[in-house]
Amino acid sequence: MRNKSVFSWPVIFGLILFSAPSVASPALAGEPRFLSILPSDGTLTQSPEVTLTGEVLGASRLWIDGAESFIADGRFEAGPYPLGEGERVFLLAAEDAEGHKTQTRGR
Repeated sequence: MRNKSVFSWPVIFGLILFSAPSVASPALAGEPRFLSILPSDGTLTQSPEVTLTGEVLGASRLWIDGAESFIADGRFEAGPYPLGEGERVFLLAAEDAEGHKTQTRGR
């Protein structure tokens, strides 16, 4: 894994706040790159669960919290994931057909 991008989703039960991704370093050419992940920055919810959607450039495989998720034409939708009291962190990893990987980590 040559590149890591860091994303964080602090979640507070009752009112759930999702923080915008912060990129630790730009992706190298040929590596998958996360273009978007939703819910977006500042989203508040009282829901007990969340579904993640987004787009990853150049990815043929995707994992969320260690479980492989379906991705088609660079787009994904996964969940619902349960939300509880406190912070909720998601770990997303993408891989292209040549085996280049990008990983995102919640704080």
